[in-house]
Amino acid sequence: YDPKKRKVKKIKENAQEMSNWGALKNGKQYEVSIGSLDIVGSSEMVKRHGQKKMEQLYFEFWNLLRRTLAQYDGRIWSWQGDGGLVAFALKRHQERAVLWALELQQLIKVFNINPRTSIDEDIELRIGLDAGKVKYMDDTGRIISDTINYAAHLEKSFTEPGGITISKQLLDAVPQEMVHHFSEKGEFEGRTALVCSWED
Repeated sequence: YDPKKRKVKKIKENAQEMSNWGALKNGKQYEVSIGSLDIVGSSEMVKRHGQKKMEQLYFEFWNLLRRTLAQYDGRIWSWQGDGGLVAFALKRHQERAVLWALELQQLIKVFNINPRTSIDEDIELRIGLDAGKVKYMDDTGRIISDTINYAAHLEKSFTEPGGITISKQLLDAVPQEMVHHFSEKGEFEGRTALVCSWED
């Protein structure tokens, strides 16, 4: 409702679908958690299964990803078929980011046994997470920050297939019940990184 015009304005977008949660302002800095993820070995899988089947797989996975992100109020900020960046902001964003990563890695096991999945090969994900200040831009694919870079590098260079690796800064901000599922992996780019040690 616009009190000046005394009219109800139609909301063009649902805040649950907006990359800024309907709250982040262009050009301002915010504390966010960033997740970088990809499907391991997707280039080789394209050779084995063909582009068409892999595009169908990406679509199936993307639908799973969107459902899990919705549950934890996360957003896709950039995506290129087999991987990309997701973001969590506002209250308890660190906790939601870690819970999302843990749940997604468990759900991939169910995804893989679904007979309707377009290929007959299991997929594995790598997920890297970091938290810090990010200067928000409406064109989220163009946002550049140390937090985004660290999450992406952590995922690509320091995370095992099927694994989750997070920065100590992120782990320090989550409830104690979640902390004991992670163990120190070592130093990465001058910072302590931890790996999920959650047993099946």
